Amino acid sequence: MPPQRPMDITVKTKRCRSPLSSTDIRHAARLMLKAAGVRRAELSIVLLSGREIRTLNRKYLGHDRVTDVISFNLSGTRDEGRRTIDERFPRSSSIVLSSFRPSSSRPACIDGEICICPAEARRNARAYGEPLKRELLRYLAHGILHLLGWDDATAEQRRKMRVREDELLAEANIQ
Repeated sequence: MPPQRPMDITVKTKRCRSPLSSTDIRHAARLMLKAAGVRRAELSIVLLSGREIRTLNRKYLGHDRVTDVISFNLSGTRDEGRRTIDERFPRSSSIVLSSFRPSSSRPACIDGEICICPAEARRNARAYGEPLKRELLRYLAHGILHLLGWDDATAEQRRKMRVREDELLAEANIQ
């Protein structure tokens, strides 16, 4: 097996427009991962239409609505062969959302996929008075935090996660 590159990040766009280039997204992801203490990553970032992310949200989370971001932790699936969004959508899959919970130490390596909906970023940027690019990259930070084991099920968890998202955006010099 060839050696894994420290930060193997791919960006794909599926039938939607983004205000950021793949290069910009990849660069921001590298900075955020480094700021989070991740030394090795195999990360796929997929930009999806509202319809596509709604289908994933319904299938994997049981919520029949459009959402902004969904993260898939693919750690431990390497032996079975990594399945990307191209292989999962719209067909059936055995990949499930991670049940990994944060420990006292930060993972030095992650393997995952983050699906982001730019249309939701546009709506939310307008609603919150945020620049569109910052809102879109907030979803990237949010997805990375989920892959690192952060949860946002309670109000306190959401507050802490929002603070850490802001820190990652600042550390990646995203205004």
